Amino acid sequence: MDDQLVSFQPDEIASQSWAATPQDADAVTFGVLANVLDEIDYGVIVIQSSGDVLLANHPARAVLETSACIKIRNDKLSAHTAKNTLAIERATLDAKNGLRRLIEIPSSKGSLHLSFAPLLGSHGRPYALGDPTTPFVIVLIGKHAACNLTTLMEFGAVHRLSRAEQRLLPAIIQGAGIKEMARQQKVSVCTVRTHLKNIRDKTGAISLRTLMLQLTTLPPLRSLYGNASTH
Repeated sequence: MDDQLVSFQPDEIASQSWAATPQDADAVTFGVLANVLDEIDYGVIVIQSSGDVLLANHPARAVLETSACIKIRNDKLSAHTAKNTLAIERATLDAKNGLRRLIEIPSSKGSLHLSFAPLLGSHGRPYALGDPTTPFVIVLIGKHAACNLTTLMEFGAVHRLSRAEQRLLPAIIQGAGIKEMARQQKVSVCTVRTHLKNIRDKTGAISLRTLMLQLTTLPPLRSLYGNASTH
């Protein structure tokens, strides 16, 4: 699948001339965009309004490789049923016309939500490379976890949490109760309560709810070895 997607390496981008032709400048911009998208923990797919897939970031490629809901077929984003593929095509057309859409792709293994939006250029007009009649559309894939493990580990390091305290962060973000945390970590409820008090003291969170809010609003931090998730 990856050989179907436009890919730029950092050294290739650096070798481009910023003072070159508009086409070369567009290529550099597109390459930088690809690298920026790889740092986002949402799955992001950039397609032309014709439906052709131009690039997918790391989280999106993971979904495309494992999900039963969406795939790339004949260079186009499609779903596992004709009905859902039509929904993708309609949302793409709406995005081409400046609208934003959210669709649900149901499957037996759980639903996947996709949002479609026009990718606008510097003057607020639809952005395109080459053919102006096929502007870019950005597709965001809904997440199954609020925060990845790499980000949680860094959060723990910033606040000097112990390893035992850090191990509770994924359970906190998933809304697990204290008894469930104790079962997962194979420790007593009293030990979990002590760890949670220490976490609150070190992070300044006045409750588990405020701590969860802190965790769910952290900016993404992608591992060099891929996107570790909490599930």
